[in-house]
Amino acid sequence: MSSGHAVKHEPRRHNFRVNVRITWFEYAAISTFLDVVDGRNRALLCHSGPMRWHYRDGGLLWPFVPALAIHVAEEWFAGFTTWVVQLTGRSMPDAAFIGINAVAMALLVLAINAATGDESKGWLAITIATVFIINTFSHVAGSLLTRSYSPGLFTAVVLYVPLGSLTMIRAFDQAPQSEIRRGVVSALMLHAVVFVIAFVVTQLADTF
Repeated sequence: MSSGHAVKHEPRRHNFRVNVRITWFEYAAISTFLDVVDGRNRALLCHSGPMRWHYRDGGLLWPFVPALAIHVAEEWFAGFTTWVVQLTGRSMPDAAFIGINAVAMALLVLAINAATGDESKGWLAITIATVFIINTFSHVAGSLLTRSYSPGLFTAVVLYVPLGSLTMIRAFDQAPQSEIRRGVVSALMLHAVVFVIAFVVTQLADTF
């Protein structure tokens, strides 16, 4: 009777060991995968502050400040204020050029500070990236229309495109669609307003 019990129990113990061994490997693989995914999600969804290489990370957004400064310097020394005569028929007053870019720099710093410090303001990071990319296309379009070098084109391509593209790539991967739409629409509106102001000031320059 005990012998019969041993014969009956041995296959069950063997099957049990095989099942445990297979389940363990499956569990280990799944557990490792979930740990990695969960770790990434915790990093992306963390509310304590911006993360490295997150679309609103300060390490990614603050370089836009020196990029803008270098870009404005190229425009200034390459004669952007007189180059626009080919598009508007009049040159842009130096004071208007300096004033517009000074306001742009101030708004950029405020937007970066808000985007990096408050998750609900993350759409501003998308606005910043989109504005810089649009500005690049504007320089390219200006060069094509006038068949000449548009002052600022070089730094726009070398600095704006990489920074803007990287920010948008991260945003498309991490930000909600509603936030992306808000950021892009805001950028289009903002760039349109700046264009209109610059055009009007240029046209009315002689009246002041």
